[in-house]
Amino acid sequence: MNIQVCITLDVDWANDNILQYCIELLEKYNVKATLFATHDSKVLKELDSDNYEIGLHPNFNNSNCDFDKPIKDLKDLYPQAVGARSHGLFTSSGILSNYRKYGLKYESNNFLYLHPNLQVTKRFEGFESIPFFWSDDKIIELEQEETNTYLDMKGLKVYNFHPIHVFLNTPTEDYYIENKHHYQNDKELEKSRFDGFGVGTYFENILKEISDKKLNSYLMKDLIDE
Repeated sequence: MNIQVCITLDVDWANDNILQYCIELLEKYNVKATLFATHDSKVLKELDSDNYEIGLHPNFNNSNCDFDKPIKDLKDLYPQAVGARSHGLFTSSGILSNYRKYGLKYESNNFLYLHPNLQVTKRFEGFESIPFFWSDDKIIELEQEETNTYLDMKGLKVYNFHPIHVFLNTPTEDYYIENKHHYQNDKELEKSRFDGFGVGTYFENILKEISDKKLNSYLMKDLIDE
């Protein structure tokens, strides 16, 4: 089995300056990425579709069991989207049915930390599930420097990041909470960017290693096409 690497980002209402910061890092190392959108964004809408895929990141937490509107609203903003990962990884049979109703072809809500030999799995006819292998939540949870990128492991590896944590270089949950009140103020967040090992450090380490080893990076929709 070949090595397949996907970089994904759950946008989580990050403003365009924060998103642009992440895009510039991706472009520095010429790595493709899939971004799961939460809101209308000029930066996301202007991205080159050859190198970036926009998926949906609907929030069902305050939807009063309305599993249609959060998907429809985002699909109206990003009609080209073919995949979704829900905020908080919330899912149900009703949500899956609505993903298909709006023409989506995959969902990515199963987090299987460092599981080997992951692969795209057929969920329904014409609809796939793509598990993800690593998430920046782990660096924050473990509160320690992670030097292993796991890129040498064979098989599918989908990495998940959050732009706010990349921008702030979040090292711990407490550090994030301390600065969260500046969530939409990138100038204040930049002043508080952690000067040490954090999510941003790990993000750039992975991008650099992908580039140095000349590994192919895939969009999530590429996996469906394959």
